[in-house]
Amino acid sequence: MKKFALMVLTMILAVSLLACGKKDEIVPRDLAEVWTEMAAGLGEMSAKMDMDDTALTEWYGISKDDLVQYVGKLPLMNVSAEEFFMAEVKEDKMKDVEAGIAKRIESLKQTWEQYLPDQYELVKNAKTVKVGNYILFVVSENADKAEELFTQAFQKQESNTK
Repeated sequence: MKKFALMVLTMILAVSLLACGKKDEIVPRDLAEVWTEMAAGLGEMSAKMDMDDTALTEWYGISKDDLVQYVGKLPLMNVSAEEFFMAEVKEDKMKDVEAGIAKRIESLKQTWEQYLPDQYELVKNAKTVKVGNYILFVVSENADKAEELFTQAFQKQESNTK
């Protein structure tokens, strides 16, 4: 009976370790490539300009020194709130980046609340998603799809070759 109990406990422990290990596997990625994949998956979107270091600091309050890499896409015209920001965050800097995103959300709410109600709704439904030390902030009618594509981008792909 003791051998049986020991064997059952060993199996439970092995299954638990396998399940935990798989969940935490994140594939490092170049965010420019992730953006290209996401843009293709999201289909037609309005024109975007690249976010630069100045906009990152002024609009988000995030220092580029807190990031390994980032991609930001902003609307070309001031009639759209659609915005994408993704970053690989340095160790122990995620809280600072999340605070910067929270600052940006408040700024966008103030901008769009009295201006264009449909864009204000997009801002209210913005998504912030973390995958390991990667983060995505998105304001878009396709925010749910963007979240799905971003999350999938960092999952380990099983090889079909043997």
